[in-house]
Amino acid sequence: MLSDLEKKRLEEREACPPRVRAANDDRAKKKLKQWLNDAPDVIRIFNSIPGDRLTDHLDDEDAYRLLTIAEMIMVTKEFSPIEGDPLMSEIWTAKIGADATRPATDNDIKRSVFIDKHISDLKNFLGDKNPVPDAIAYAQITEDPKFKDRFSDAERAGAKASGERLLRSLGK
Repeated sequence: MLSDLEKKRLEEREACPPRVRAANDDRAKKKLKQWLNDAPDVIRIFNSIPGDRLTDHLDDEDAYRLLTIAEMIMVTKEFSPIEGDPLMSEIWTAKIGADATRPATDNDIKRSVFIDKHISDLKNFLGDKNPVPDAIAYAQITEDPKFKDRFSDAERAGAKASGERLLRSLGK
């Protein structure tokens, strides 16, 4: 998508003269938008070609990259979590920053509906009884000096072994 020169200018963005940086940023943003505009074609491919015919052209990293891209778009577009009583939508607030809120807009609500649907769909791949999220939490908390005395030696050893397996699975 990006030429080698465009990649280099993005990596060394601050060192570029302002006019070069602005022109490169503009080209990169246009290419990003075009790539995103092609997403309906990608969906069409997935809906049309059987998965067993696509599997050789995809790898796990493709899914991880797309999830990361979705997160980056949500950060850039400042998606906000909504807080409030489910039965009192007129006073729902959108959280902005650590302590600030504002009234939730229809767009905030729409975003929440779509995110909730995708989270529910993604949880199918995690499963209801998956031990990995808990193992991650245990590996972190059992090493925290504030909580060390709350775990037995066996629990700490189990958490350490699970943590090592998690790291090994990540290639670390």
